[in-house]
Amino acid sequence: MMVVEIEKPANMALAEWFNELRSWFDEHNCEPTSFLPSGRVIDKVVFDATFAQNTQALLFASKFARYASAIRRATSSELGEILPDAGSLAKLKPHSAE
Repeated sequence: MMVVEIEKPANMALAEWFNELRSWFDEHNCEPTSFLPSGRVIDKVVFDATFAQNTQALLFASKFARYASAIRRATSSELGEILPDAGSLAKLKPHSAE
């Protein structure tokens, strides 16, 4: 899994920027595994978009390079947050249908 870090442009409303990103995701039949705020760099808000497929992450990063994107592999703690433990999922499932 790869994470693309992008900064929200200061001159664009959040809704407008999200709409631009959503349009690109829809056009490319792409859905990030997660898309979360990761903090601030000076006065800019930074988001992490995590992708299961590295090719999608690379394509997204190249398309939105103007938003100062960086790309890296997901850390083990990020993977733990994104991919739930299969054992804990089994505990949530009912054993019999009523």
